[in-house]
Order: sequence, then C-alpha cells, then structure tokens
Amino acid sequence: MWVLPLLGLLARLPERVLYALSGLLAFLLFRVVRYRRKTVRQNLERVFRDMPAVQRGQLEREFYR
Repeated sequence: MWVLPLLGLLARLPERVLYALSGLLAFLLFRVVRYRRKTVRQNLERVFRDMPAVQRGQLEREFYR
C-alpha cells in the first residue's frame, strides 16, 4: 500500500510547500484534466439562475481552490 507512506511524507512538508502543491493540483484539475467541470457549471447554473455568468465563472474557479 503506497498511500500511507505518501501521506506520511506529505505530513512532514512545510506549509508553504503544501500550499504550492495544492495550487498546482487545483490548476491541473481545472485547466488540464477538467475534472467534473461540466457538472460544477450545471449545478451553479441551477442554483444561481439570477447570477451573471461572469460571477458564476468566478465561483466555478473558486470551487477548485
């Protein structure tokens, strides 16, 4: 099982490094992999119908942070 050793290594990293890794992961999920992007967009459109599309786009990007 490789997950526990990986988590142990991550736990030893300084916060700055963890924040950098999380920013990189958010970028990859949003821009490259586009993980669940269509689902997030549809859900935001259903919930915030009256909100301008630009604002919903901002919420969509914030979802990945």
